[in-house]
Order: sequence, then structure tokens, then C-alpha cells
Amino acid sequence: MSALILKLPVPGRALAERTKLDVRAVRRSLGLSRRGLAMAFGVRVADLARWERDDGQPSGLARTLFVIAAKEPDAFRGTLTAMGVCRGDSKP
Repeated sequence: MSALILKLPVPGRALAERTKLDVRAVRRSLGLSRRGLAMAFGVRVADLARWERDDGQPSGLARTLFVIAAKEPDAFRGTLTAMGVCRGDSKP
């Protein structure tokens, strides 16, 4: 039996995919090192460094996490603190 995969349009997806992210600014707003953020997002440090140099942009889940972190840095920082990724006092 084969699975049927449906691709449904996601409201606002095209806009989110076109919006350029300032990856370095997001990381700094969270008060994390490259290594810490890479660990939290499940990406390679080399990829994060490349995005910070403006050599490409994150995609998929990493992009979603960056958008959430950019819009709600305090809530996102709180989540990372609860996960043990960063300390609660690590504000910029």
C-alpha cells in the first residue's frame, strides 16, 4: 500500500519564504553563541556561519525556528532555557 502525500497551500508561506532573515541579529537577540544556536536548532555550525555571512538562507524547520525567534525572542529564549540550551540570564 502506498501513501498519498497531499501538498496543501499554507497561508502566508510564500511571504515567509521571500522574507530575508538576519540570522546574526536573531542569534544575538537570543544571547547565544553560534555553537549554542546550532545545537538548539539542530543545524551545523558551518551552515549557521554561512547564513550569517549572507551566503544563503535557512530553509525548512530551521527557517521556521528563526522566524519564531525573530518575532518572539523572549518566549523563544524561555523555551531554550527550559530545554537547558541556555541560561535564563543570557539576555543581550
